[in-house]
Amino acid sequence: MRKLIFLFIIIGACPFFVLAQDDVSPVEVFGGYSYLRTGSGYDQDAHGWNTSVAVNISKHFALAGDFAGHYDSSKVGTIEFNSSLHTFMFGPQVNFRSTERVNPFLHALFGVGHDRTTVKVAGNKTRYTDTGFAMALGGGVDIKLSDVVSWRMFQADYLLTRYRDPVALPLAKRNINHLRVSTGLVFH
Repeated sequence: MRKLIFLFIIIGACPFFVLAQDDVSPVEVFGGYSYLRTGSGYDQDAHGWNTSVAVNISKHFALAGDFAGHYDSSKVGTIEFNSSLHTFMFGPQVNFRSTERVNPFLHALFGVGHDRTTVKVAGNKTRYTDTGFAMALGGGVDIKLSDVVSWRMFQADYLLTRYRDPVALPLAKRNINHLRVSTGLVFH
């Protein structure tokens, strides 16, 4: 039964790969460095990684999965903060492919964000964790270096995360606005 289901999935995916065969790689994998600037009154700089997989449905349209992790450690007086934010998002990507060498793109990604913050005051640690909605709207530019590798010159996104607000009503949400900028290599 499992083999039959697997066979149907493979056969079902074939048309998508055939559609992407107009001189465009069917799959593009990105990995690289990412900088995150958090606003909304938190004013925090975090560094980390960003990776994504785009399945090209056609020359100009792809479905993308984007995964990232950002980390920060800071100290204010005697208070130490350690935080991490991981996002897992999916959505459509529009590729403009202005020339064979340059590919500007836009995407709208939706998924979840997981925030973990540890606060240490006078030797006492308190950990806050929350998982909530995440959304990234943005784009970037890829420069083709060879048939198998491109350089993502930049990817800039407005990243929104929404979590429960522990101070307000139990069902209240708080939005946190971020600016995310990434660079790295794309493998075709």
